[in-house]
Amino acid sequence: MAKIRQDMLEQERFTKMIMQEHFADNLSEGVIYSLLLEDTHQLKTEDIPQILELFSLNKMPDFLFLISVEGCNFVESGAPDRDIFQVKIPVEHVLHQVLEKLEYEFIMCTIANTDRIVILLGRGQKEREPVRPQQLKDLADRMVEQVKVETREEIAITISKRCIGLNSYPAAYNACRETYDNLFMDTREAVRFAGQGQKRRTSRKITTLEQHRAELISTISALDQDKLQQVLDAIMDCLLKDDMTASQIKLYMASLVSLVTEYFNDLVVDWNDINDASISTARIILDVNYASSVKRVAFRFFWKIANNLKAMYLTKELQLRQRLDHCFEVLYKDPEFNIATAAEQTGYNVSYFGKLFKKIYGVTFNGYLSRYRVSHSKVLLRDTSMPINLVAEQVGFNNYTYYYTVFKAILGVTPQQYRHSSRDMQE
Repeated sequence: MAKIRQDMLEQERFTKMIMQEHFADNLSEGVIYSLLLEDTHQLKTEDIPQILELFSLNKMPDFLFLISVEGCNFVESGAPDRDIFQVKIPVEHVLHQVLEKLEYEFIMCTIANTDRIVILLGRGQKEREPVRPQQLKDLADRMVEQVKVETREEIAITISKRCIGLNSYPAAYNACRETYDNLFMDTREAVRFAGQGQKRRTSRKITTLEQHRAELISTISALDQDKLQQVLDAIMDCLLKDDMTASQIKLYMASLVSLVTEYFNDLVVDWNDINDASISTARIILDVNYASSVKRVAFRFFWKIANNLKAMYLTKELQLRQRLDHCFEVLYKDPEFNIATAAEQTGYNVSYFGKLFKKIYGVTFNGYLSRYRVSHSKVLLRDTSMPINLVAEQVGFNNYTYYYTVFKAILGVTPQQYRHSSRDMQE
């Protein structure tokens, strides 16, 4: 047999270990055999009898099915990822059952660290004539449906042209990969033949990129989860309608991730975490094969920024409230204390401060200040015999009539009535 690279051997061992946990003695060597895809160029004519014997085949397969499993997670390191196998193995098991039930000769290969599965398909054992395209389409449709029913996973399948000779397999694989890369297949178009529907497409304009960037920044800053999903859906629909290639779309979305990250550079609490997540997200986007996967990965990252911003807002609001509480405690007795003074003390312009104050305290600045002063005046009315006009002055009212009006509006009684009622309760 062809020489297998050491890293592939490690991947095979890992895969076999995971599969044994799922299927025990029903483990199929064909499912974990990846030599034919990864090292096809190294195979020699004398290797073919051994391959046929290994898989109990009468002849080398005619067609290549390239299958993408949407639910797989991208692997950032070079090591095999357990989550990928846990998703792919049940899918492979269903595919295996479908092919065996229909009595096809086949080899199934899992491509380590990716969402891809390869099936090298021969004619059925009872078939005398070559497999027809419609048969292949029907078979692929059945695979898609059966996998969805039994595993709830979504798969997409690209079917190669007939492979004539061993050297045809690399070209067949590349053609399949190019087809679903260019089509950026969604599971609504789950089965395609290699080369089907490919055409030249155009790139988006820079002005559109800036527009999408602005929309994302605005939505993230508003901490609106539903709106963020809607914006991402609209962006992806826009790109797909513009007939961009899969690579162009993925580069475009990776650029958006970078631009949005750059904008929030100085705003988020944990910049290193967001920066690392940005790099990881861009890498994942460039690797996935579904528009829906790109949206899901992008949404997860942008919402991570939103949650980080929320934590920052809460932290800043808490700090601002502490400063304002101190400010009221020190300055409420001063008749000149007003919203302009408070804004200056906290470093905000008056207009923005007023909105921020209402967001934090739930009332306007003047409303809060009036209640604060009245609350302190109640203590003086209850615990001292100080004349009411002096009480008003002590808590920052320089006009007795205004104090009287505000007090009654807030408590429903006059200052005199409150003093008498509180003393009656003490007696």
